[in-house]
Amino acid sequence: FFQAEDGIRDSSVTGVQTCALPIFERPGDRVSYFPPPLAVRILRRIWDWLRYERHQRSEGHVVQRIKVNLQRWLHMARRLRFRLFSRNLFDLTRDRGNLPEKFIVYAAQVTPEASINGLAQYFIEQERIIDLLRLNLPHGYVLVVKEHPGMMGVRPRSYYRRQRRMPGVVMASPEIPMDILMEKAALSTTVTGTIGLEAYLSGRPCMMFARNFFSHLCAFAERIDSLRAVLEETIRTFRPATRDEKVREIARLYNVCYPFVIYEAPFLGETLERENIAT
Repeated sequence: FFQAEDGIRDSSVTGVQTCALPIFERPGDRVSYFPPPLAVRILRRIWDWLRYERHQRSEGHVVQRIKVNLQRWLHMARRLRFRLFSRNLFDLTRDRGNLPEKFIVYAAQVTPEASINGLAQYFIEQERIIDLLRLNLPHGYVLVVKEHPGMMGVRPRSYYRRQRRMPGVVMASPEIPMDILMEKAALSTTVTGTIGLEAYLSGRPCMMFARNFFSHLCAFAERIDSLRAVLEETIRTFRPATRDEKVREIARLYNVCYPFVIYEAPFLGETLERENIAT
C-alpha cells in the first residue's frame, strides 16, 4: 500500500520521502528500487536547471550555486566510496548472506534530520536503540540492522565494524529493499521512521520508540524495563488491520494535511515551484 525511502511493492498506492503521505499512482505504473540510468539522471538535471534554477536570484548567487553543486557531487562521491570500500562490512547484501530464521529488523534512520533529532533526541545516537533491542531480544531471535540508503557513505566504517562485533546483531546493506526484510521479520522496529506506516499498511507488525503523526498505528514501548515482554507480546498477538481500517486511518491523516512537497531543492526541483511554495 505504501512506498517511502526503501519502498514496498504495490500497484495501487505509493508515497515519497520521510514524513510524507501516500499518493495514488496510475494503474500499470512500475516501482523501481534502483536509480535510473546515468543518461536519464543527466537529462533530469538539465530539466531542473532550465525550469527552476536558471531563474534563481539570491544574495551571493554565484557562491550559492557553487555550494549547491558541491553538495550534489559530494553526495555522489560518498555513495561511490560506500560501494567501493564499505560493502564488505555488511553480513547481508543483495548477493551475499542468508536471512536468519527468526529475527527482528531495526530500520536505521537518517541523521541529522528533524524526524529524529526533533522528536527523539535520546536516540540520535542510534547505537542506543540497537543496544536496547539486542539486549531485550526474545529467546532465539537475532537483530538485523538495516542501514538507510540516505546514509550510504556518511557513517564512518568504524561504526559498521562496532555493530558487527555486537552479539546477536546482523548488519544488512542499505541496497537490500526494506520490503523483503519486513515481509520475513517477526517484527519491524524504528524510532520515528515511515517504516512504521509502511508496516501498518502492508499488514506487518511494527514497534516505534517515539511519537509522531502515525505512531498510534504501531505498537509502542512505554517503558524500557518491560521492553522484552512488549516485544514478545507484540509478536504473539499481532493482528493486521483490515482494509476498511486502513482507509479510515489514511483518511484521518489526509484530513489534516496540505498537498505540497518539502525536500532539498538541489535534488528535487519541484520544491521551488511557485504553487508549491504558496501552499
